[in-house]
Amino acid sequence: MKILDAREMPAPEPFVQTLSLLENLKKGELLRLILPREPFPLYAHLTERGIAFSTQFQQTGEFAGCFLIDITAPPNI
Repeated sequence: MKILDAREMPAPEPFVQTLSLLENLKKGELLRLILPREPFPLYAHLTERGIAFSTQFQQTGEFAGCFLIDITAPPNI
């Protein structure tokens, strides 16, 4: 699993870096994105391309107040 901690990144840097990392994922590999807000434009982009993802909001622990988005390698890889 690759991890992109984007909590301190200004927009649109998390979006740009996520797309760059997705290009290099191997089949079956996951990318975990950590953000302080929900990335609605990214959700739309992933959905349009058939890329699977899941989102969890963390209320406690190291990532309290953050969204953890797990993205599966794109199907065309």
